[in-house]
Amino acid sequence: MKNDTIWLENTSNTLPFNYMGTFTQNRLALAVDGDKSKLVSTPKLQLADVLQQRTYHFSLDDGNWQCDAMLDLRGQDFEKLQYYVANGSKSEQEKEVISQVKVNQFQLDNWRVVDPNRDSTNIKINASGKCPAQIREIGNIQVINPLKIAIADFEAPSQRKLDVRFSFPINEMNKSIYQLASLEDKKVQLPENVALDSKYGRYTASYVFKNHKIEVKEHLVINSGDIVLDEYSNFYNFIKSIFDHKKKSAIIIK
Repeated sequence: MKNDTIWLENTSNTLPFNYMGTFTQNRLALAVDGDKSKLVSTPKLQLADVLQQRTYHFSLDDGNWQCDAMLDLRGQDFEKLQYYVANGSKSEQEKEVISQVKVNQFQLDNWRVVDPNRDSTNIKINASGKCPAQIREIGNIQVINPLKIAIADFEAPSQRKLDVRFSFPINEMNKSIYQLASLEDKKVQLPENVALDSKYGRYTASYVFKNHKIEVKEHLVINSGDIVLDEYSNFYNFIKSIFDHKKKSAIIIK
């Protein structure tokens, strides 16, 4: 085309038209045109292209915790789930949905794809089921660990031998809503909000308790690019700060 370019992923039968996935984005490709052949760069995924949003509604039903999850996935998880929706068996699909919900001991009852479209660069899933591990009993108090964004466990700087490379950015956003109407005579103790910024990305977590509901928001961004070994300790300290907050993020119900 004279003033435009269309990129086609030639190894996948499930990725949408004109979409470069996480495997083929930001690479050098050979554009074949006789003696005018040249190297060109494939499009680079931006933060908006990899945004993953998960919203959870937790409620008590006859003493059992129920979870209704709404997933809006892009990037690597979109590509993986899209493949299973198109090609997987029923059991493989259910296993992958449970994996993408990312709730401990989640027992899937039902799920569906919302408004599927072959050209969409995201996939939306509604899933519901039981989640018995939401509250832990410790003596006469109850504890909720609400933060669900998983972060890789990086080596200590003394053990790291190579640079770190993020071929594409990470952009995850979670919201969890806990309906506690049945616990209205209890006192709720929330963690402190946190906002961590660095050249490598940012992390925020906030907690609100109002009208018998706890609302928790969590957002993680990791920028794409290389982190050379000389800078690794700074990156490690940023990741460690996130882990340190997660360790203190329990919600206490007395």
